[in-house]
Amino acid sequence: MFINSYLTKRLMVESIEKAIEYYKKAVYVDPKYRDIRYFMSLLIRLPQIDQHLFSLIYFRKQAVQSFAYTIKFPDEYQATETEKKQLLEIQERFSSSGLHSLIDTTMNGRLNGMSAAQLNWEHSDNRKHFVSSVKSLQLTELDYDLENDTSLIHIDTDTNTQKWKEKTLTIVQHIAFVLTQCPVSKMTFRRLSKN
Repeated sequence: MFINSYLTKRLMVESIEKAIEYYKKAVYVDPKYRDIRYFMSLLIRLPQIDQHLFSLIYFRKQAVQSFAYTIKFPDEYQATETEKKQLLEIQERFSSSGLHSLIDTTMNGRLNGMSAAQLNWEHSDNRKHFVSSVKSLQLTELDYDLENDTSLIHIDTDTNTQKWKEKTLTIVQHIAFVLTQCPVSKMTFRRLSKN
């Protein structure tokens, strides 16, 4: 986990120059100089400092979390019996796996431009494939993949040394992983993901 040593001793950066330094590290295109972790640690700190910003974010998240939602086919789509059965399995997995807890992670993605979660899958005879645990990745653990618009990079930072390793998280790999772990056809999954 990344720890910004400058912000462990202070609530906020003391000068605009320090914020600009973090921003410049974040916008470098050359991976040798790019380090988004400092800028993201600053963004995470902003709602703690500005109570007005905190209340705006908090009430927006509360409104979204209180919204009633369901997983369904579009109203105009006529599903086959097999697809209806698959949809029921997806709804049951969603409710029993705790995936609804990812709404907060999703809201962070809308607010800060990116978010990701690690899903650990298991198999049992009565529940088939299901998500056994969900871990939201911190914003300081994520970066954009500058070579591929459809993927993020997971930045795994050693807490003691603050050295990091990068691993690409591609959407295609995750969708393929989910599809190989869940007995859902690609066509059905794509139809569901459009809404």
